Amino acid sequence: MNKSGRAFVTMICVLCVTAAAFLLVLLNPAPKPPQPSGPTGMPDNLALPEHDSLRFLNNAIPGKGLALYTENADGCVEIGSYMDIIVERDGVVQSYHDVTYRIVEGRDCAAMYFDGSLLGLGEGELVIKAFLDDDPSVYGFCRAKVVAGGASRYTELMPSVEGMPAGDAAFETAIAEFPDSYKPYLRALHLLHPNWEFRAFHTGLDFFESVYQESIYDKNLTLIDNMGDLIKSKAPGDYDQKTHIYVLKDTGWVAVNPLPVAQYMDPRNFLDERTVFQFELLSYDENVHTLAGVEGILKGSFMGDAKADYRDRDGNIVAADRTYAEIILEAGRTTDVNPYYLAAKIRQEIGATPSNAANGVCPGYEGYYNFYNIGATDGEGNIERGLAWASEGTTYNRPWTSPEKSILGGAEFLVQGYVAAGQYTGYLQKFNVNKDSPYGLYSHQYMTNVSGAVSQAVSAYNGYADIGILDEVIIFSIPVYDNMPD
Repeated sequence: MNKSGRAFVTMICVLCVTAAAFLLVLLNPAPKPPQPSGPTGMPDNLALPEHDSLRFLNNAIPGKGLALYTENADGCVEIGSYMDIIVERDGVVQSYHDVTYRIVEGRDCAAMYFDGSLLGLGEGELVIKAFLDDDPSVYGFCRAKVVAGGASRYTELMPSVEGMPAGDAAFETAIAEFPDSYKPYLRALHLLHPNWEFRAFHTGLDFFESVYQESIYDKNLTLIDNMGDLIKSKAPGDYDQKTHIYVLKDTGWVAVNPLPVAQYMDPRNFLDERTVFQFELLSYDENVHTLAGVEGILKGSFMGDAKADYRDRDGNIVAADRTYAEIILEAGRTTDVNPYYLAAKIRQEIGATPSNAANGVCPGYEGYYNFYNIGATDGEGNIERGLAWASEGTTYNRPWTSPEKSILGGAEFLVQGYVAAGQYTGYLQKFNVNKDSPYGLYSHQYMTNVSGAVSQAVSAYNGYADIGILDEVIIFSIPVYDNMPD
């Protein structure tokens, strides 16, 4: 590269540094450790952090939505205080709100309502974070489940990392290789799950250079309807300045700018009880991985507690002998890979209701199945390309003429192509930052959805939680970069 080329790259990297730092401040104004499980509402004996910090008191109001009452160490937040509110679902920012607190009937403290029209998100679990405009050091956040009518079912206080003391000597030794900025999160996780193990994976890479490399060549995409213009790229080739229309990279998907890439690449943003599972080591453990655990991940989808019946090449319905969960568990056992990871990846790829990749009726590819969307490269006709790959060749148990063949053969492909090639966590399959990977840095990445690893992590967590094994030994390999932002 000549001098002018180097200067250009340097300028781009500086812009990425600035943009990424802006995003990290905007989306994560304060550290966010995991939330403890607890009963509905605010426990009476729950101690507040010593420093000034907001807390939320929940009140489910049928027909009106979620009411959040806030107090700080000195009592109620001043009426009329301006608050910045961030609403997240599964680690993904959904919306922002500027709210003025006000008196609500029956309460002495300031409050706000989140109704269905304001959230516009339907039912589901959310994390709601609030920051005082005039004093960003005063903040608080809680988890809420929005149910029918917009009401909340529960909220839980999230502890403050500033008040998180050092753990026991053995644990502090175990996390000694992590930078100090990681340790408060890890200590909070250790308090919740003492059997979890955390290993630092030192990439040897500059964080901002990695953000830049992941921000080019359409490596990271988002749905066109996601978050307005905040995270979408307007670079040449991504956005038409004359028509003000984003260029589709795949059906409904457009390129993102460096801001969300920085957000999702910084591991510290996801050291909470759920999204930390993108760093789980993907090896099989017969003492941990069970049929019930796989079923927990598949629950709510067409695969949950269901036999893997299918249509053959002639369109006939064939009754299967085994359930989807049984097949996935066998796939994990025979390939020595975490079956919960396989179940979460399948659910991420084909959804809760089967896409054409998994229903056996795709025109031209009737009776073929591709449960992992292998070979389904981005762009129009991606499912057909994946099914073409599934129907050709003899490797990996192909052709895949049943769900069982696809699940077992696809697991073998993933192990040989990813797990055994240095991409042994969901994070590394999304962002290949392992210098030892034979495929090279920032390439051979399983998905282009910038938030894909987070979504899979939440599915894996749900499977563990459903069968009550979150307190077993689970090992996490967490990347550490050089020159990370403060």
